[in-house]
Amino acid sequence: MVLLYSLDDPMHPIGTRQNGIELMGFGKSVAWLDDQGEKAVILANSYTYSTYQWISSFVHIYDIQSDGFSDSTQPVLIYPNSQQILFRWLVPELIRLVCSSHGHLAIFDDIGIPAIIYSTPSGTYPNTNSTYFTSNTVPCIRGTYRNYTGIELCIPCSNGTYAYSNSCSPCTLPDSFCPYGAVEEISYSTFESIEQDQDYPESPENTVFDDILMQNMFSFNTQSGHCVLVSPITWVLLVIGLGVILAGGMFIHEVFFPGIHITRDGTKQILKKMDLIGEGELWVGGLASAAVLVIVISAYSFSNQ
Repeated sequence: MVLLYSLDDPMHPIGTRQNGIELMGFGKSVAWLDDQGEKAVILANSYTYSTYQWISSFVHIYDIQSDGFSDSTQPVLIYPNSQQILFRWLVPELIRLVCSSHGHLAIFDDIGIPAIIYSTPSGTYPNTNSTYFTSNTVPCIRGTYRNYTGIELCIPCSNGTYAYSNSCSPCTLPDSFCPYGAVEEISYSTFESIEQDQDYPESPENTVFDDILMQNMFSFNTQSGHCVLVSPITWVLLVIGLGVILAGGMFIHEVFFPGIHITRDGTKQILKKMDLIGEGELWVGGLASAAVLVIVISAYSFSNQ
């Protein structure tokens, strides 16, 4: 629990705050950031009760004059943050805070290394991403402002205003566009209206699976070696080519070598048994039946891919 006192009335605290149960360390170090008692700096450490193991360290700044100090009061600044990172020389475990009468803040880590966050004038904020042990002054990011001296960050301008110098100016144009964090006043008329017309893909002529399969089976796509390899028409043409070579060879052999030939006649008998079209009457039908069988097997394999 943290109790804030004023030197004018050390008997009655200005406010109290605690960080709840199960953790301790909130208020390990407390200091006033100014001589007027307007802002308080509290080191909010977190330790486990059982083993006193360190968990985290943050520096909270509270605006006592504007917000008071109670369990529901939110800090106006928590250090480190995304814009004010931890000094690269400090270890994450902090143990001590010291403030000067000019609003400067000194931080000490667990091994005694110090770092100083200097109070900066309006329109700037202290940058802690420094190679030294002290912060440096940088201007406020565009769209943000700070009109007082301190160590806090600049804050974005609210809706309907824009950042101008060290304050936020209201937008005066009737059709002005001034969102949260605006950097200048812009008229809506300067924006170009863009109409997005989305072209939907046209439906194919064939939507039945059988028609699509038949259409793709007899197409020959030479742009991809894989498409050529798995295409049924490739294997059909291969079988037809082998059949033409076989038939031509047998025809030439029969012309020049008539009579009985064991290999030729045996091949004819095998092809006649394979003839599903002429029911075993023609050996040429065996070649055609082989082509039909290949196209059926290829179509089945192609449809399952």
